Amino acid sequence: MGRRPGLTLERRHLAIGMLMGGMSVTEVSRQLEVSASTITRLRQRNDETGTVRDRPKSGRPRKTSPRDDRYIALTSRRNRFMSAPKLSGVFYRTSRIRVSAQTIRNRLHSSDIHGRQPYVEFR
Repeated sequence: MGRRPGLTLERRHLAIGMLMGGMSVTEVSRQLEVSASTITRLRQRNDETGTVRDRPKSGRPRKTSPRDDRYIALTSRRNRFMSAPKLSGVFYRTSRIRVSAQTIRNRLHSSDIHGRQPYVEFR
């Protein structure tokens, strides 16, 4: 079971507006159907930073953009039997971005493209 999606930016602004309008944290949480701790953290973030946007996340930035990911998927669909290491080379020649074969596999998996080997029947 994954994480539930958080409040959208519009609903965050609505919650802050309700709090500024005098509603209590529990009233706002009931109205928006989220936990009271979510509203409390939202209020704290608004007080500290002046905004309700997400803080920057830690972690390594992605090497490929969504456009690059679409290009990788399209190239794979056009050349169905091209391996991930060869696709990596093609991608490097066109974009000058060096990515590993595993990164190519990850991008293809996220595009719902999975490598399969054909079944060979022995006689």
